[in-house]
Amino acid sequence: WDINDGSITAIPLNGEKIRGFRATVLILDEFLLLTREMVEKVLMPFLVANDNIKERLIVKEQEDELIELGALEEKDRTIFKNNTKMICLSSASYTFQYLYQKYQEWIETIYSENTKEDATYFVSQVSYEAVPPEMISKTIIEEAEAGGASNPNFRREYKAEFLDDND
Repeated sequence: WDINDGSITAIPLNGEKIRGFRATVLILDEFLLLTREMVEKVLMPFLVANDNIKERLIVKEQEDELIELGALEEKDRTIFKNNTKMICLSSASYTFQYLYQKYQEWIETIYSENTKEDATYFVSQVSYEAVPPEMISKTIIEEAEAGGASNPNFRREYKAEFLDDND
């Protein structure tokens, strides 16, 4: 779909060749079903290319000329902000699965004092109980809960709980 000088491309990950795509926003739905290898070696490289390369090259060329003329110093070059985003959506998983490992990695990065200033992360773990009632179907929740509120599937899918494999 073409929208406002950009486009949205949905790519099914069914084994077809998907290399070569580029994105500034990468939305990975059902992240739980993706392997570490698929995410890190195939999908994350989609985010490598900057979105405004033409503008960056024009500014660089102009600044090169200004530096050559002595009107600008190297330290005063324009710094372009990285605005790429990877958005991962999923139900919770077991703690031995990649989703939980990635979740923990991002939590540690958020709280780390060594996080780069320009790096931004957001993680949200939301149970159906925290969502305004008008946003969810009470009937579906009640039906899912009929199998027991302590059922591991219910706890992961609806309560956003990461579980150990012995739960």
